Amino acid sequence: MSLTEEQMKRMEENRLRALEIKRRKQEEKEKKSTGSASLGGFFAATGHDSQQHSKKRKENDHDGEGKIQHCSPEEMRAQEIKNDNPSTHQSDGDDESLEDFERNASEYITQSEAQRMYCIPLGTLAVCSHATRDNPHRKGWSDMKLYLRSEVRRRAWKRFGGKEELKQERARRREKRLDRELEDMRDVFG
Repeated sequence: MSLTEEQMKRMEENRLRALEIKRRKQEEKEKKSTGSASLGGFFAATGHDSQQHSKKRKENDHDGEGKIQHCSPEEMRAQEIKNDNPSTHQSDGDDESLEDFERNASEYITQSEAQRMYCIPLGTLAVCSHATRDNPHRKGWSDMKLYLRSEVRRRAWKRFGGKEELKQERARRREKRLDRELEDMRDVFG
């Protein structure tokens, strides 16, 4: 069974188109892996390692309507600054507006740390910009979400009415947790 001339021509066109797509993808990979970048205490992979994991890695920016827009961490930062309202949030450079644990901290924060330190519920985190990375603790586990600390801080301050009110809420929750643990211990030893 031989192929017709038309089939041969179509195969050649498809092969050339596939090679062009492959070349463009390779160029994009090379652009993305042109250096090492630090991300929240973890180093973004470069070179061969980033090519292996580039399919798993993706940056997401939820627009609040359930849609996902892909963007880089730099674009996330630019969008966060653009959406930032100066009347409700002071800049990151103003050390007086930061709490002690925020000084010299990464600009990214994990989901659990965001909930613990900023008293933010999962529903609020669902609408925050985040970058999805391979879980550094174990390869088979779910991907880790890293949120912009400044956005989480801004949302927490807005929710609780400012920095001091957030500190009070954190102290109230800590006290409540200690009371619950003390009650559990009384049940055990009482």
